[in-house]
Amino acid sequence: MKYLNLKLRRDIRRHWQQFFSVFLMSLLSVLIFVGLQGAWHGLEKSLDDFISTSHLPTVWLQADTITKNQIEDIKALPSVDKVNAKTTLLTKVDLDDDSEKYLNLNTFNDSAEKVITVDKGEKFDDNSEGIWLDTNFANKNHLKLGDELTLSLANRTFKFPIKGLVESADKIYFTGSIEYLAPNSKNYAYGYVSEKALAKVTSNQKGYNALEIYAKEDDIRDDLEEILGEHLLSYDDQKTLTEVSEATGRVGQIRNLSYLFSFIFILLAILAMFTTIRRLIESQTKEIAVIKALGYSNGQITWHYISFGLLVGSFGALAGAAISPLMSLFVLETQKTIFTLPHWQIAYSWSSLVVILLVIFICTLSAYLALRYWQLFSYEGKQRKFTTYFLKNFLFYGIVFLMRANGRFVMPLLTG
Repeated sequence: MKYLNLKLRRDIRRHWQQFFSVFLMSLLSVLIFVGLQGAWHGLEKSLDDFISTSHLPTVWLQADTITKNQIEDIKALPSVDKVNAKTTLLTKVDLDDDSEKYLNLNTFNDSAEKVITVDKGEKFDDNSEGIWLDTNFANKNHLKLGDELTLSLANRTFKFPIKGLVESADKIYFTGSIEYLAPNSKNYAYGYVSEKALAKVTSNQKGYNALEIYAKEDDIRDDLEEILGEHLLSYDDQKTLTEVSEATGRVGQIRNLSYLFSFIFILLAILAMFTTIRRLIESQTKEIAVIKALGYSNGQITWHYISFGLLVGSFGALAGAAISPLMSLFVLETQKTIFTLPHWQIAYSWSSLVVILLVIFICTLSAYLALRYWQLFSYEGKQRKFTTYFLKNFLFYGIVFLMRANGRFVMPLLTG
């Protein structure tokens, strides 16, 4: 075996270009799957932690006006546990800037601290006349605690001191306007004030136009339509509220991309290893005869050529696994500009290990199959026929079918 090991190293050095392609395909297979899994699984865990600890409402609705009697009727529904009424207004922010800026102004209630995280500043205070401002908007516009924020509504201006900077679990993907497909936190923001502070904006005309409903089930739209009638403007649950559902949907998009591209590169690794070993064996027919004459068994020769796939595939798979955290970090950084979360993490599952072992096994199996098919077809002149069939009917059509079937997952991620 010492001679075969020396031959193994010599053949890899001599044919390094071909083996490098196998190494590269193995590396990319693992890198893309494990790297993207670290991103989507980490994003999934970050979202789950944030949403579960925030006690999000089951249903959000808006109406042009909501009376106290209507609120009591909704509370009386069998599936409803709790109802939080609030007022939401769209105001204009007056800053020394060329672009127009808008703020979605909301009143907060006793459940606010469960849904909204105060990053900096004071806790919510019902007696305060200040504002708790969107952290991203404050950072983009260089606003800090204690600054006065000037808002305009109906040709009137109001000033609120900034009491805190916040992130809300029901505004993870906050665009501020239907005109934007992605968040524009420099020009659109949200903020929270007490009902006492809002009174000076509405001239003490107290009224509600939005409800947050905690219920045992989210299918209560028919009951709400019956109570609110034509006053109902919008109805959303956790699956349809864009600010939440877009984030959870992005997890699935990245996951499907990891499956798609990893499978493509695995197919290419099969192709590269199969053709490389086949050509190597064809060029070493005389050497194989000499090795047999020296007393090496067919099993030892088979193991020698399998070792090419095992060695190159292992190096590629392990190298891909080693640098995959860098890809995970890169993908998460791109998502940080879109979603607002207090904590981000990278997470992997046992399937990463399975894919690493699978890539190594596939490269090893491809080397073995190349040797076996050479043994089966070498004396019948069918190598070219088999290889052509293998390429056309398995690899080519397999890749085309996979891309057609999964192409719908690529564009949403690329368009953000």
